[in-house]
Amino acid sequence: LKTDSNGKLTATLSSGNSFEAGEAVVTATAGGISKELRFVFSDSASVGDLLIEADKRQIQANGIDAAQITVTVTNKNNVPLEGINVNLTIDPKNKYKFTVDGDGKTDSNGKLTATLTSGNSFEAGEAVVTATAGGISKELHFEFTAAVDLLIEADKFLIQADGSDK
Repeated sequence: LKTDSNGKLTATLSSGNSFEAGEAVVTATAGGISKELRFVFSDSASVGDLLIEADKRQIQANGIDAAQITVTVTNKNNVPLEGINVNLTIDPKNKYKFTVDGDGKTDSNGKLTATLTSGNSFEAGEAVVTATAGGISKELHFEFTAAVDLLIEADKFLIQADGSDK
């Protein structure tokens, strides 16, 4: 590495993708002289907890009814974290359907939203949605109820009002 015309060398230090708290020591040596600088990486941007909620937990298995799922990611001080990747999975796979809003990262309020429906399945059953961020996982259970169709039939629609028709 070489200095610029003013005798300065510029370098960038970052935590990369580790998101771990810790300390780093940078040592510069020139002309037999060494100097150290210590840097502390705070974990205030590290995921401390996540909360998974839904506006309802019982969904009619008709392909239309839906639950809105919200995942909120915070640090250890309960401050919402923006730009955190959240992985959502569903069990059983390929039976019910969920759609993640946006790019799979938390917004400026630390939230990620998704919509859960029965998709093409009209079967009653249970599903578990799991949200994972920063090594923390939380799950939410849902019940899909059978869609009810009601059919009323009659053999005639004109009935005598004298008690003779049935």
